[in-house]
Amino acid sequence: MGYFEKNKRELLSNAFTVFKIALASGLSWELAKLAGSVHPYLAPLSVMLCLQSSVVASIRFSLRRILGTVIGVIVVILAAEQFSLNGWTLGFLILVGGLIVNFLKFDIVVIHQAVITILLVFVFEKASGHYAVDRIRDTAIGAATAVVIQVLLSLWGSSYSYVKRVDRHSKELAASFEVCAKWLENGSPLSQGTVLKKQADELYTEFLHDKKRLRKSLGGFKISPIMKRKKEDWKRCKSSLEHQDQGYQYLLETMGILLDWSASGWMESMDRRIWAMQLEAVSRYFQSLKSTSSDVQFPDFAAIYPIAKEKDRFHIAQYYHTEQFIKRLRI
Repeated sequence: MGYFEKNKRELLSNAFTVFKIALASGLSWELAKLAGSVHPYLAPLSVMLCLQSSVVASIRFSLRRILGTVIGVIVVILAAEQFSLNGWTLGFLILVGGLIVNFLKFDIVVIHQAVITILLVFVFEKASGHYAVDRIRDTAIGAATAVVIQVLLSLWGSSYSYVKRVDRHSKELAASFEVCAKWLENGSPLSQGTVLKKQADELYTEFLHDKKRLRKSLGGFKISPIMKRKKEDWKRCKSSLEHQDQGYQYLLETMGILLDWSASGWMESMDRRIWAMQLEAVSRYFQSLKSTSSDVQFPDFAAIYPIAKEKDRFHIAQYYHTEQFIKRLRI
């Protein structure tokens, strides 16, 4: 994928995130006002903090923010009447609140939310008398709104995009195997082979990035019963990605072996033809691999052995297995 295409995809993703934040912020403000809040801005503030990169991350941060807010409010309410408003008092309350959260074995996110709440409630509660209640209620409203918007928009809107990206990886992988086969048929020049392997490395890096993002998104379907149908589509996408991962690893290992073999001068024209046929068979498999298909797709090809070397295949397999074992011991 070129730089401009990558940049375009990032711009569209960021624009969609801004849209989600804007929609959830406006909705949460109105919900907070309907709930009787005097400080409705606290709800969209929670939206902006809780709307993370995935549904699961949004839920986790939302729960931690609500928990930290509740603990912070309790600490201030219990101590506010006993202390005057000054820096030393604030520092003492933050210390006590932070240690309580730490003692309860919550993580640093909860600690941050608790001490921020202590600061703001300690200052504004004395001025308005409503801030503590609004803080808890509006935080919950904002967090819930962020999660709902994330579930409804992110999962629904990105499913089609991910299917396209998964199928695109199949086509790119098929094309890579086809190009490698052509390279063998053309005499396997080392300079060209080195370039092809570098391109395959770049495609694999991009593939791993997409695979990681897909796994994060798949976690959201576990808490989204309204998207049961799309959950099945995404499971098929995940299965396709696992096949593609194996394909990329095989391609890179094969390219490395073929480059070394070609450089040794021992590769004959018959060897090139045999392995070109093998790579073309693999290419056809990935060309036919579709994430939208409901049928499990298994390879319909087998490893090709030249008749003259058929009896040596077990010896070769054991040699390779031993060589890989020794390499792992040296890591």
